[in-house]
Amino acid sequence: MAYPPDGTAAFVGLERIRGAVSGKHGSLVLRHVGTFENGSADAALTVISGTNELKAASGSGDLIANPAGSITLDLIFE
Repeated sequence: MAYPPDGTAAFVGLERIRGAVSGKHGSLVLRHVGTFENGSADAALTVISGTNELKAASGSGDLIANPAGSITLDLIFE
């Protein structure tokens, strides 16, 4: 994360998720590119790799972590 003087932030990250999607098991690595402003973290997500039955997965989505503490993650698999 990088914090300019105005109290906002920009961030990048990688996240590995293990589990199943539509009955297919494996893991996905997501790239996060986002900002933090007014108490909310918003990021664009991109699937950059997968393993096992998810190795051919691709897609993108959004993460919104608002001040109330809820997180919304929507992924679209192409």
